[in-house]
Amino acid sequence: MRNRHTWYSRLGILISIVVVGTTTACGAGSQSPQKSAQSSCDVDAPKAPATVNVLAYSAPGIDPFSDAMVGCSGVENLTVRHSPVDFNGQLTKAPLSLSGNSPSYDIAEVYTSTLLQYAAKGWLQPLDDLISKYGTRYGLDDISPSLLKQFTYNGHVYGLPNQVNVHEMVYRKDIFDKLGLKAPTTFDELVAAAQKIQDAQLVRYPLTMPISAGTYASSDFYSSVASLGGTLTKEGTDEPLLNSPTAETALNSLTRLVPFMSPSAINSDEAAVATALQTGQSAIGLTYSGDMGQLLDSKNTEFADKFAFAPPPAVEKGGSPWGTFFVDGFALAKNSKVDETVLFQIAAVGSGADAAKAAGSLAYPARSSVLNDSTLSKLPATAYWPAVTATIDSGVAGPQQQPYFDDLKTAIRPAIADGIFGKKSVSDALADAQAAATSFLQKR
Repeated sequence: MRNRHTWYSRLGILISIVVVGTTTACGAGSQSPQKSAQSSCDVDAPKAPATVNVLAYSAPGIDPFSDAMVGCSGVENLTVRHSPVDFNGQLTKAPLSLSGNSPSYDIAEVYTSTLLQYAAKGWLQPLDDLISKYGTRYGLDDISPSLLKQFTYNGHVYGLPNQVNVHEMVYRKDIFDKLGLKAPTTFDELVAAAQKIQDAQLVRYPLTMPISAGTYASSDFYSSVASLGGTLTKEGTDEPLLNSPTAETALNSLTRLVPFMSPSAINSDEAAVATALQTGQSAIGLTYSGDMGQLLDSKNTEFADKFAFAPPPAVEKGGSPWGTFFVDGFALAKNSKVDETVLFQIAAVGSGADAAKAAGSLAYPARSSVLNDSTLSKLPATAYWPAVTATIDSGVAGPQQQPYFDDLKTAIRPAIADGIFGKKSVSDALADAQAAATSFLQKR
């Protein structure tokens, strides 16, 4: 693993963050500037009682960051509440709260695409001045400016990153060694490896990935398009490109994989993928890095010491790795009635190094000090971290930067799913996707 992780510089042009902050800090429940910043929650006590509600979905790699913010309830005059929801619940509740006059939530968990979407609608509080004022106090220079770039819209930073999430490939090294296989670097090699495992009758359905028709199909399609160097819309315009040769190759790339997946793949999500790998029902997984740590826990699976990790294969030789790169973190609701300084300080604690260390192997941290921590980085449970670094170094794509990107994927998802799972021919599915995208973009 590289010492300063040069992948940071590959994510785009660095933004300049001027960090001018005070070195004093108030400890939990105290207004004394002499308190150490090592206190459990370094947040200044509000002058009047304040209740802060946090919206963040519950997952092993997210909960430690949410828990760190809830811990700030020990500060005088401050109560922080977090009622866990599932991921779809977060996506449903966030727009309702952020767009209303009486918000239910003051701090929201976001990732690259939703942050851009919410910031474009004017729902989030810009953080530039707060970063300048409190950057030193909360060690924000430990977060690469290029990660903050992912949380930037129209030149303003709207969130504090806490982790990186990117697609990874996990495979059973024992099975690969037995059959003389190497980690696939292209989809041709991936298909060949899956076929060899299936022919040897070692695993009936060798491959698993989150590809459900209702949630993941269009995201996986975008990952194939991006691996081929393409986009869903023509650069600089809102013209959809779903009827292009690149789109056809991308959709075909996924249809090739379906025969090696369980018949239930049409409903497959991240939890189903983890279960298939943990129980030995699959030997190769293409899934998010946030799911990898649980595979290395011997309490979860007898195969914990048999998993190996690598960047996902490219759809075609010479392309970038299949997958999409995301940054997760916390943003402040602009419609919150709580003082923005209080909210920022709580979010900074929830994005801090202590929270990242508490997440341990379950998250690939946004803070370089944690990524380079000699204790964490050498744990067997973080064995997937080097593969994440290599994937980002290899130029894996992030989501398109249009605020409507997630909604566009939703609009084309039914048509793309029909193509992936054979309900329609690839050409008919793409024609339907092009029509759906055109209608969506015209109405937007």
